[in-house]
Amino acid sequence: MSGGTFDYFQSKIDDAVDKIEKIIDNNHTTILENWNKISKEEKFELCNYERPWSLTDHPDFVDEIATKAADKELNIRKIGAWKPLDGVLFKDLSDEERERWNTIRKNVIQKYVDEHNNSFIGYDFSDKVINKFKEMVPIIKKAKIYLDRIDWLLAGDDGEDSFLKRIDEDLEKANLNEK
Repeated sequence: MSGGTFDYFQSKIDDAVDKIEKIIDNNHTTILENWNKISKEEKFELCNYERPWSLTDHPDFVDEIATKAADKELNIRKIGAWKPLDGVLFKDLSDEERERWNTIRKNVIQKYVDEHNNSFIGYDFSDKVINKFKEMVPIIKKAKIYLDRIDWLLAGDDGEDSFLKRIDEDLEKANLNEK
């Protein structure tokens, strides 16, 4: 067994903590500042698969605009589209056409970055709000550890003794034990 009592809900807590920490880290960061601090490899990956400011919760509209521009240029149709089925499917593109599609997307994304260099990728919250977030993160992390331990106990993975022992070990490991 490996838990599952709560349908592995704990992983969503980890995702939430990651998102909050990114908001804290990028709160007053502009697109250009973020773009300039990442490596060439990261820039390449972000342009291939996501948008340059994907480290935040910015809307996906830029990636969508870039994809639509590339699709339009190469006359690509979507499966199940309500429009008449003209154009080709992405899967039927040649390697050269796929490379061209990728280049169009990268150019649209780069153009957006260039036009919005001074736009914040974060939420531009006040320092008071960010400090409150910083106070809350350890509490949320602690709640996740508690939920994990209860999950394993209820699922039969831990007995009462290991339940009590592992709570303390997990809190110690995460530097969240009471001082």
